[in-house]
Amino acid sequence: MSASGNIDKVEVPDSAVEALQSIPGVDQLGEMFSKEGLVKMIKQGSHHFPEGALEQGESWTIETENELTQIGKMKVLSKLTYAGPEVVEGKKLERINVDLTMTLPKGDDALVTLKDQSAKGTIHFDTEAGRVAHSTLEQHMTMAIAIGGQSIEQKIKQTIDVHVTEAAN
Repeated sequence: MSASGNIDKVEVPDSAVEALQSIPGVDQLGEMFSKEGLVKMIKQGSHHFPEGALEQGESWTIETENELTQIGKMKVLSKLTYAGPEVVEGKKLERINVDLTMTLPKGDDALVTLKDQSAKGTIHFDTEAGRVAHSTLEQHMTMAIAIGGQSIEQKIKQTIDVHVTEAAN
């Protein structure tokens, strides 16, 4: 990993890929759980930061895409904005606001149509430790799914909280 958070090298054990490939229905997820897909997902899943010092209010974007079998190319645009220092649980951390926009292929033959989507969150970076202390993302999504001539609407509300702790000895 570079100092700015870019992941340069990922090694995925063959045993992990084999275990994931044995899950029923995993082939519907396309490349996601192949060795290459896992490497791509891990690299894309890390937030990287611009080189040098950030000014409060400064923004940058990260674009990712994944090919999903039977759905097509899912694209995610992440806009990150440095909000400045913030005291969290008695510790000074640097707050970064996150706004994600996801798109799926459109058209009459699309199996999944994204009708509505919003995803916002925060990253709190610990400059003393040189790493993310925790992050939170709340996502709301409404999808229309067409299967066998029928269409169903699915609403998803998802909250992801990640807290980084010191490893136990």
